[in-house]
Amino acid sequence: MLQTTATLTVMVDEMMRFREAGHSAPDAPPVIEVLNRLLRDVLPALLATHPTAAIEDAAAVLSDADAIMCRDLYFVSPDAVPAPRQRRPGTPRGRRRRT
Repeated sequence: MLQTTATLTVMVDEMMRFREAGHSAPDAPPVIEVLNRLLRDVLPALLATHPTAAIEDAAAVLSDADAIMCRDLYFVSPDAVPAPRQRRPGTPRGRRRRT
């Protein structure tokens, strides 16, 4: 799953850089639409080596994994984290008392 995500991330990044460099036509569709079309063009080749049921099962597993990640993973904005306390260089750290 991570390998596939990395591949898609690189593809989208390259497509965005191409567009931002001014190489895309002004009326070009959004990158996500182009990627969707490209994947729909090439992924049917999987049917040559995998049964339809296996592809459907893999898609269901990925969909379930996505749902779990969206439900159970939380992101914290760096702005929400307090800045670390600053110590002057050479100042020893405080020790905890043992009780």
